[in-house]
Amino acid sequence: MENDRVLFNPQLSIKIGQTNVPFKNLRFKTNEDIYWKVQIVEYNSTEKSLKVKIIDYQISDYADFKRQITNKEIERLVFVEKFDFLKLHPLLMSFTKGKLNEHIINFEEVFKPVQGKPSIGPIKPHVPIIKEITDGFHVNFKDAHFMLGYVTFTKRIKEIDKKVDFQIFNDHILPEFENIKYWFPKKLKTKNFFVKVIVSTIDNQLNKATATSREIDQITPDLIESIKYLRTITLTRESKHKDVDKSLLLQMIFFHKSILTILKGMFSSNLSRIYWRF
Repeated sequence: MENDRVLFNPQLSIKIGQTNVPFKNLRFKTNEDIYWKVQIVEYNSTEKSLKVKIIDYQISDYADFKRQITNKEIERLVFVEKFDFLKLHPLLMSFTKGKLNEHIINFEEVFKPVQGKPSIGPIKPHVPIIKEITDGFHVNFKDAHFMLGYVTFTKRIKEIDKKVDFQIFNDHILPEFENIKYWFPKKLKTKNFFVKVIVSTIDNQLNKATATSREIDQITPDLIESIKYLRTITLTRESKHKDVDKSLLLQMIFFHKSILTILKGMFSSNLSRIYWRF
């Protein structure tokens, strides 16, 4: 759970605005990861809506989160029960009481005075300090990793003295490209790609990080096809001058054909689908 997205696994998520979380009136802590365990109540295929019930607000074993997938398309996530403020409050950085009443239960229990101790009095809403950091730098292709639909890399941001994981999204990118990523510098004629990043912080804690790159945007189906062709030609030429294992050459050609098949399947399908399984 993040302030702007709800993640189904490390790669798949939806915007928090596509849920009924009262995100405009609360902010989650950003100095720790938040994982919820939920139970599926109902899935509506027409509305592409998933209804769930929260079982646990703070799970420590989240190994299943990294493995879970789904074959359902989800555009709306609804929590069918009101949020329990006794369990929600420890996860929050700030909130607005008056706007939360219709969404929560047990609010007064959190601030109920303990016998023998005075009441804590009126609650003063915390006003978070929000900052935005912009920067630009070069990243070597060998330091980046190709995933499904994006390229990822890590960079230390000196203003917050932390390493931040960045993602640059491109629907044409596949995990298989990790094995041939050294061909992209040859085709793009640069060993590095330039990145523009925006890092936002709340109370000096990382809140959100985004990145864009013109070079990564240039990875299109035409460029991928040209790399496939050049690599096949290179392997064929090498086989004429060296004692190359023919079986290896056939494996590489089959690999290229597999990539082409995957790409054709991608371009004929809806790339915006999001999958999730609890």
